[in-house]
Amino acid sequence: MRKPILMGSVASPFVRRIRLLLDDADYDFQIINVMSQEGQEELAKHSRTRRVPVFLDGELEIFDSPIIAAHVLRREFSLDEKLFMKEVDELTDAGLLLYQMKVFNLDPKRESKMAKIIEGRLLRILSYLNEASVELGDELGLKEIWLYTTLDWFKFRSVQDWGVYENLVKFHQKFTSNENIVKTAP
Repeated sequence: MRKPILMGSVASPFVRRIRLLLDDADYDFQIINVMSQEGQEELAKHSRTRRVPVFLDGELEIFDSPIIAAHVLRREFSLDEKLFMKEVDELTDAGLLLYQMKVFNLDPKRESKMAKIIEGRLLRILSYLNEASVELGDELGLKEIWLYTTLDWFKFRSVQDWGVYENLVKFHQKFTSNENIVKTAP
């Protein structure tokens, strides 16, 4: 039987989450340039969404990081975990939309009504997560991985300054020198 394959980009927080969960597992990481025609064609072979990550495990072709996470961890998530992951995914998606609006020069200064709505969602979620992060642990568990990868991606891509959120800053600093965090950094 062949090794599982994780398809994705190095910078994607969605992909990085799975890389962190796989840690010492024996798998191949296939880097895809999602912005290229070739990358889109390769993704189209395995996912109608043409988004990363995609996890190929035998005959299984799994997309979406929470579904991949449940598969690689071989467990169902609690309602609390699902809600937390969804909240962070909404934050990540909002950040991704704002980043794309900037990169593609659609609304780089966030002046449109749409950008203001997205930014409002992002700020409300950051505020909530600032309080929720106090209850997170000192080990890289599922929730910690989900939140860290998004915050780090925001910082890496200069999507949103979250430095005013004291608890998020402390949370991020707690894991910055973690060996696996360093190993998977974009």
